[in-house]
Parts: sequence; C-alpha cells; structure tokens
Amino acid sequence: MNSDYILQHADALVKRVSKLIVNEPAARAALRRGVGLAPEDPRMLAAHRVVAPYVPVPTDYDVDRRRAASLWDVHAVERAFYAVAAIMAAQPRSARDQEAEATEEQTGEPQDSEALTEPTPAEESSATKDGKPDRRPNLGVSLAQAVFDKGLNADSTEQRLHLIARQNLDGVHRHLPRLVLYLRSDQVHIDWGILIRDLARWGHTPRHVAREWVQDYHRTLETLTRQAEQKNKNNTTDEEAEAA
Repeated sequence: MNSDYILQHADALVKRVSKLIVNEPAARAALRRGVGLAPEDPRMLAAHRVVAPYVPVPTDYDVDRRRAASLWDVHAVERAFYAVAAIMAAQPRSARDQEAEATEEQTGEPQDSEALTEPTPAEESSATKDGKPDRRPNLGVSLAQAVFDKGLNADSTEQRLHLIARQNLDGVHRHLPRLVLYLRSDQVHIDWGILIRDLARWGHTPRHVAREWVQDYHRTLETLTRQAEQKNKNNTTDEEAEAA
C-alpha cells in the first residue's frame, strides 16, 4: 500500500459518507456512535456496512514484500477510515449542509457516486491559476485558515496542534475528534480524504505527519498574513493616488 492507494479509497469513502449523513439518518447515527471508538468495539458493528467496503487491505504483493507490508500499520489504516467517517457523521447539521451545497456547486449534481476510480470534487477543483494542481490542505492548513478567517486564538490553536502532534496512535484518536468538530462548527473546511490518509500514516510515521501539520500551519498562516498586508498596502496606495 502507498499514499496514493490509501487516498483513492479514502476519497471514495468520503463521497459515500457525505451522501449518507445527509440523506440517511439511521446510517448517520450508526457512524456517529463510533466517535473515539476503535473498529473492533462492539458499538461499531452497524458502521461496518458503510465503512468496511472502502478500507484497503494489503495485497498479496504487499504481503510478499514483507518490508512494504510492515511500513503500513494495517490497524492504523483501518482505524483512520472508521474514525473520520464517525467524525463526519458527528458534524453539526449546518456543517453537513454546507458541505453538501459546496459539492453540488462543484459537480452540478448531488453526490451519488461510490466508484473508487472517479475523482473527488476536491481533486477536480484543485487547480491554480497556471493550471497546476494545488496541494490539498492537511489539518495544519485548516487550522491556520481558522485562525486567519474565523478569529481563533493563534496561541491556543498552536498549543492544541502541538498536543496532538505529540500523541501516539491511541492519543491522536482521543484528542482529534474534539478539535475537528470544533473547526466544523465554525464551518472551517477539512479535506476528509487527506485526514484519513494522514491518520493512516500515523501508524508507521507519526512524527513525519505531525511535522507536516505543524510546518504547514505556520507556512499557511504566514502566507495569509503577508497577503493581507500586501492587499492593505495596495488599497492604501490606490486611495492615495485617487486623492491626489
């Protein structure tokens, strides 16, 4: 298994769950009960119908290549899929509706595809002005946007990010839902597919993922701040020119 393979399955699950949590209350309730629980917990039984078909498993090729199989903690991969599906279902209704509306605007039709091979709306729309694909945002980027756009306290947000970055697999699943649901209550965008991929990586390279989140938090916040300062500077210059 590699990151692209994980992400392909993750995006497919996100499509499926995004539809279910809007249109099927029973499925939403079954998934929501799983917040903070491991897949083997008996309370997760009803969630398997939705999540299990999308969880990638090692192929015979992976198993034969013992080093490759060891690089991916199969339990961490499975847990990532169930955890994010549960968090998506636990979002406030306003956040769920906002995501559904955004998806319909991007695709021109309601979400109804479950195919693993079709690109997600995030993949389809992620292009810069020069036509090159944007890097999809991880949790660090989302936190920086929340600080800049929503007025979250920068110091406390950074502290919460550092706390999560120090966690082992059990710890990150214990602390993450509250933070993500807090962001979604403010309708801060979360790339669910990327979050699944990163949590899947937490089993074998947690410090790498944590570093990426913290670095991207600071990079994004610095970039947004500079852009705002430059915009204000340009506006001031234009106003002075008009006054003259």
